[in-house]
Amino acid sequence: MILHSLGRVRIRRMEPDEIRAEVQRRKKRAEDLGIREVLRALIKHRDHYRAWLKDDPKYAARAIYPDMTLSGSEIRFSVGPTTFQLMNDEERLPSDDWDSRGNSNCDHSRETVTLKVNGEEVFEFTVDKSTYWDQFGPSYHEHFGEIFRFIEGPWVTEIGEFVLKAQAHSATAWRERNAPREAEEAEKLRKRFGI
Repeated sequence: MILHSLGRVRIRRMEPDEIRAEVQRRKKRAEDLGIREVLRALIKHRDHYRAWLKDDPKYAARAIYPDMTLSGSEIRFSVGPTTFQLMNDEERLPSDDWDSRGNSNCDHSRETVTLKVNGEEVFEFTVDKSTYWDQFGPSYHEHFGEIFRFIEGPWVTEIGEFVLKAQAHSATAWRERNAPREAEEAEKLRKRFGI
């Protein structure tokens, strides 16, 4: 808190309860803005790109947004003069879900996602992930965990807009890739229905 006194600026120290209240307010603000969802969408975009890189490198080259760099567990890109670095680190957690033969039928992991803007860490949170196996195969679950850091700034709007552009770019590449197949299916439908 800043106090003005006779033209001088003094910064009043916040009490511990005030700090905790401000942290809770910032966490709620980050949740309301949907920042975790935006960053997870960007990580999933990267993971899909990696899968396509193996299966269809030509499509993968078109699907990735220009000027986005992917390396290991990092995504780097710029929006104007602002540089972004998104990192995620996943650690496997012990399982307490065992079947009658002593085999685990569940894997648990915790992913820590960190966003740097112009080299400064501005956002960090966790995602708890579980994979369960049953007679029908695996089922996957994700749950957002704790927000550990949130320093608000213009980056909040910039990154949201960037993710929308990256997703739109990918969708355009997908439509172009599938255009011949869709045209063939439309022709079959036209013939079957006498159109």
